[in-house]
Amino acid sequence: VEVFLTRLRLPEGDSILATIRDISERKRVERELLATKNYLNTVFNSIHDAVFVHDLNGRVVDVNDKLLDLYRLTREEAIGLSIDPDYTASDGRPDLPTIWASVMGGHDALIQCRGKRPKDGFEFDAETYLTRLSLPGGDYILANTHDITKRKLIERQLDEERQRLKALYERSPVGMVVMGGDGDF
Repeated sequence: VEVFLTRLRLPEGDSILATIRDISERKRVERELLATKNYLNTVFNSIHDAVFVHDLNGRVVDVNDKLLDLYRLTREEAIGLSIDPDYTASDGRPDLPTIWASVMGGHDALIQCRGKRPKDGFEFDAETYLTRLSLPGGDYILANTHDITKRKLIERQLDEERQRLKALYERSPVGMVVMGGDGDF
């Protein structure tokens, strides 16, 4: 129960007026909300990729634990910074405000750019999935980012190998063909 006491002045003297209200349903809902909040917080912080929640201007309002590890920041340091320029390198950066406006319009996006750690400026290849996130305080962008440096290195090595193989074919004085397992050239 919830009890509200107030002084009540009567001609016979002061009295106390007690208002008692059953808040069992409110308490049940509060417990459910707390359990849901804890569940979502656990999920948010268990995601393997770095997650930003930011506004249309790129100002970060929330991050998950993986982001703190990847960018080597504390939560207090991470929140309030801006995606551009704090978390992305300028080299090859896409037009983020245009992409963000599109995401807020309901169009999810997948982009690649160079990530940057704010403290030491270390850069890495990053891929980010962006989607609109509606919260009680308004609409935000949920940015799920992961480091693709190893993948990019393998792609570059594969491309170099393709170029070498192509050069061998083109410079060879002997005719060559590549056949598949089915006998097709």
